Parts: sequence; C-alpha cells; structure tokens
Amino acid sequence: MQLFVALTSSNVHAQVSTLESCLSSLQAWFCANSMILNPDKSNSILFGTTQRAQLLPNQVSINISGVSIPLSNHVKILGAVLDPHLITLSEHTKAVSKSCFYHIRALP
Repeated sequence: MQLFVALTSSNVHAQVSTLESCLSSLQAWFCANSMILNPDKSNSILFGTTQRAQLLPNQVSINISGVSIPLSNHVKILGAVLDPHLITLSEHTKAVSKSCFYHIRALP
C-alpha cells in the first residue's frame, strides 16, 4: 500500500499531521478487519527538486503507531528504486546490476 501527499513549503507540519491522522484511521480499519500495519516495514520519502527540498525542514518524519519513520534516501516502488530528486536512477541501476550478476553466477 502506498500513500502520496502533496506538500507545500508553507505548512509542512500541518500536512504531515494530516497524513498521520490518515494513517491512524487506516490502522484502525486494519485492526477492525484483523490485519495490522507494520511500522517496522514502512518507508517514507519526500520527492522534489533540490531547491524545493531546501525550503522544507530537515527533521521531517512520519509517526505510525508511536514509531517515527524518518525520510529514506531511496524506496522501491513496483521494482524500481527511486531517489528523492528523481534525477538519477543510480540506486535502481545498482540493484539491477546486482541481480544480474547473481543470476549470471548461477548459470551452469
């Protein structure tokens, strides 16, 4: 499951609070349906240009079930590894190369 929220530099903390409220409601729904939201397997990332990222506070994190999820340097979405600025695919290239080398070594 993935949640996307558009942030503006003017009121980041209020928008993060709205996201956390949504996550709390989602967790309540999960509990009501015998499921659980695992904060240990959760990631958060902020996509944007370098200039926009400089306008945002450095210590942005998302709180899920009392666990603070800091911003990641990259996330994997549908098999593609994305970085916060979406400029390079260096992390994705590393992951694909690593997988290819593993499979090449496994050939008889």
